[in-house]
Amino acid sequence: MTGVRRSYLDGRFGQLHLRASAPAAPTHRPLLCFHLSPVSGAIYETLLLEMGRDRIAIAPDTPGYGASDPPPVAPGIADYAVAMGEMMDMLGIEEADCLGFHTGSKIALELALQRPQSIRHLVLISTPVYSDDEISTR
Repeated sequence: MTGVRRSYLDGRFGQLHLRASAPAAPTHRPLLCFHLSPVSGAIYETLLLEMGRDRIAIAPDTPGYGASDPPPVAPGIADYAVAMGEMMDMLGIEEADCLGFHTGSKIALELALQRPQSIRHLVLISTPVYSDDEISTR
């Protein structure tokens, strides 16, 4: 594959928009890149090109952001992670590494907790950390 390709999958919240780059013969585990809110997977376009030299590199637009359909009600991080796990299943990805930026870090971490046998490595950029007081006011 040359460049970044865009596609859609039918997910639990409607159409899920993906950007992906991949070599003809991948030699490394796929990389899933999760964006911060309220942007989209477009922030990873340059990285997808680089990482797609030796692996499948995918940046979905989180449901409700970018070109993905919005959910009928606001989902939680666990719901987003389930949707990303279902994306892995639809794409036939059994194992992957994850990169998350801010909100995407929370999704990547939750996906690893939900699928410990499938997520091998995490790179978490600017992971949000909340105090007990901040959590109790939510």
